[in-house]
Amino acid sequence: MRKRNVFLFIQAALCILLCVLLSAGAVRLYAEGMTQRAAGNVESPVFTREAVLEKLTSLVPLFLLALGLLAASAVLNIRNMSPQVRDPESERNLACAGIAEPSEDMKRERETQKKLSWLGKAGAALCVLPAALYLCVPSHFESTQLEEVMGALLLHILPWLAAAFGLLCVTESLRVKSMERETKAAVMQRRNASSSAPRPGEEKRKNLNDEKRQRWIRGILLLAAAALIIHGVLNGSMRDVFIKAVHICTECIGLG
Repeated sequence: MRKRNVFLFIQAALCILLCVLLSAGAVRLYAEGMTQRAAGNVESPVFTREAVLEKLTSLVPLFLLALGLLAASAVLNIRNMSPQVRDPESERNLACAGIAEPSEDMKRERETQKKLSWLGKAGAALCVLPAALYLCVPSHFESTQLEEVMGALLLHILPWLAAAFGLLCVTESLRVKSMERETKAAVMQRRNASSSAPRPGEEKRKNLNDEKRQRWIRGILLLAAAALIIHGVLNGSMRDVFIKAVHICTECIGLG
């Protein structure tokens, strides 16, 4: 268990390091481009293909290491097995598994959970809608001043995204409380009915078979993904995608 936790810690730290280095590289490229413009090179582009490739090439070893660790964790089924993590939905399903006729309290809590789930999704969609409408207006991105465009973008999008995230958190918290109440009602009903004990060993064997099946599926999907990535690199699709991305940034949004 300790080796598993060390492996997960290294994988998480490497992922955070890659994110920090990528962000720092983007900021450094922008600062260098703006310095050239301030020096009088107005037509000099802020981002160029050569500069981006130079920054990304230095991160290739870390990226390959992170990809290797991810592949190893998927094949070896290395994941967080901490017993402190609770899953209220699994506990509720397990408690309600042997009950043929749910009680009125259980039915009421189940309806409450459905309403909270739909309320959270619908509310989050309504909150994201103004942000999506802002992104669909081309006039908001016609200015060549990147700072003004990004400032207005964050001002019009971040509050709505924060509201959607907060609404989802509140509704999910209420739904978890409802699941816990339903679990307690199911346990009380099972005790009152004094139902027979479940069959020992069968559930454990089923879980082991499911884990083996999932491990094989993950390995097959990982090999297929690696093969497709290698095929795309060899036939030149990666260069085409990179050129299209550069054109979008330099022509559509106006970063160049």
